[in-house]
Amino acid sequence: MNNESVTIHPIKNTHCIICNKMFSNCRASKLYCSSKCRQFGYYHRAELKVIRQSQETNKTKAVIDFSLADYRDYIKIQEKVKSYQKLESHFKPATPGTDRWQLYYDNPACALTFERRGIPSRLFNLKIPHLSIEQWSFIKFLYGELNKIEFIELASSLSSAFLRHLEIPEILKGSQKIDPVTVNYLRHLEKIVCGNLRFI
Repeated sequence: MNNESVTIHPIKNTHCIICNKMFSNCRASKLYCSSKCRQFGYYHRAELKVIRQSQETNKTKAVIDFSLADYRDYIKIQEKVKSYQKLESHFKPATPGTDRWQLYYDNPACALTFERRGIPSRLFNLKIPHLSIEQWSFIKFLYGELNKIEFIELASSLSSAFLRHLEIPEILKGSQKIDPVTVNYLRHLEKIVCGNLRFI
């Protein structure tokens, strides 16, 4: 889970929508090759509206790729932290710096010391939620700039009320008004179904 794990491929305009001349530099916002074509477009804007709407539709069909390896890393660390916390609960509380602490956490022969290896200290006490790949990618899309550890810390800070909006049985319940989080999550699922969001 790093900054490169979410890749968006925007669709760029390659030709003038009036004369079909190829652009030397393709850009998503470029429509005309010259002022003459721009003027023609202004006087025929009603006819061109359909074309522009079609282009906007194509832009929304940009493909977004998510890394399956990143998702597996998230689940692996979530399960490792959970396993460690369960094991630690069987040991008596120890104060840092005491003999008991050294016996538990600084002793290579202690199971706690073994379990702590590979877990960043910032994550020891976090309650990391188990997320389906759909839920993980939805949150990852919202906060794609975060690195692996920052993302786990964010996911751990999300309230259970927020996460409930990302559960299908909860979404389908009753006729109550659907909140914005659920609406956006359903759109996210639609992108997966339509192939606009892929796991590679």
